Amino acid sequence: MMGQTLSMQPMYSLGVSLTQPIYAGGRIINGNKMAQAGVEYAEIQQRMTSADVVASADNSYWTLIAVTQQIKMLEAYKR
Repeated sequence: MMGQTLSMQPMYSLGVSLTQPIYAGGRIINGNKMAQAGVEYAEIQQRMTSADVVASADNSYWTLIAVTQQIKMLEAYKR
């Protein structure tokens, strides 16, 4: 033990491991298909919502036109 010193320097170690399944019973492929179906469903829902908004606005517009014409007719009848 004579002449030996104990060094207390920090030591760092880093390990990275990457694994990829070779076969997972089709779960990965089916999961990707389901995710794609979910994306398509969301796009269809968005288009349907947009179409509903347009239809509602169109219906409100023509209701306003009809009521305006009825008011004009009643005012003409009143005169």
